[in-house]
Amino acid sequence: MNHEFPLLSTIVWAVGIGLLAQVLAHRWRIPAIVLLLFSGIVLGPDVLGMVTPSVFGGGLPILVKLAVAVILFEGALNLRLSALKICASEIRNLVTVGVLISWRLTSILAHYIARLEWSLAILFGALMTVTGPTVVQPLLKRIIIPRRI
Repeated sequence: MNHEFPLLSTIVWAVGIGLLAQVLAHRWRIPAIVLLLFSGIVLGPDVLGMVTPSVFGGGLPILVKLAVAVILFEGALNLRLSALKICASEIRNLVTVGVLISWRLTSILAHYIARLEWSLAILFGALMTVTGPTVVQPLLKRIIIPRRI
């Protein structure tokens, strides 16, 4: 990155493209996580190098923890415990059997499509398996499924 202010440039690119990905995902009616993941890979240090997390130094873990805290707080605000009690068995199945199936399929795809070694493919599969309400709820809003689920 040949910028005079690499930290500022990284912040501007990350926020700008992140907002654009959110708007496009909303307009195209797809989960925002898809475009955010794709843009993070493309803008990251291994492809275009426009966003370089290393410029944050030791501050990056603090920013990540703060972002996770905000996401979890927002998710908790939108969570209705009464609705969870009604769907207890479906939730149990999603966070047990569903996670195992997603993990396995993602790992297999990562191994055969991206040509990752099995150990790295299994790690990638685990990272791509999502169970939190802050990720699952937006996905469920985009697809048509029975309300009980």
